[in-house]
Amino acid sequence: MKNLLVLSYLFLIIPQVIGQLKRNNIHHFDSIQKKQSKTSVIFIHTDWCRYCKQMKNNTLSDTSIIFNLNHNFNYYELNGELKDQINIQGIVFNYIATGNNTGTHELAYELGNIEGTLEYPTIVFIDNQNKVIGQYSGLITAKELAYILMNLAPE
Repeated sequence: MKNLLVLSYLFLIIPQVIGQLKRNNIHHFDSIQKKQSKTSVIFIHTDWCRYCKQMKNNTLSDTSIIFNLNHNFNYYELNGELKDQINIQGIVFNYIATGNNTGTHELAYELGNIEGTLEYPTIVFIDNQNKVIGQYSGLITAKELAYILMNLAPE
């Protein structure tokens, strides 16, 4: 009976303590960086990308990843096809149409392009000096992301 109570506690209480992944609004990047000078993690995705959905549902839903991102990093999500204008560090980034109902946001391309190509999903790491310190494209598992975050987290 005690084991059942302990297991119930673990399954009901622990997820609530960890909570959900705190997603900062990319429009507030500058002000958040000034208040909380941490490494930023930007998940660049699209609505139609099945690997992006896999990362959201698996990698970014892992409790250890959520805990690490919430406590050690500023986390953002950026839809690569966002049509909003974004102003970061005085630079205005816009959506660039490439055809009927297709296009790419300039900020997604600026941050996520690797050797001239933007693939979805891409995770970008930006240090507290606003310099890109890492880019990873493609599906990343929770284990792989945990390893990357461990090497970037403050001591």
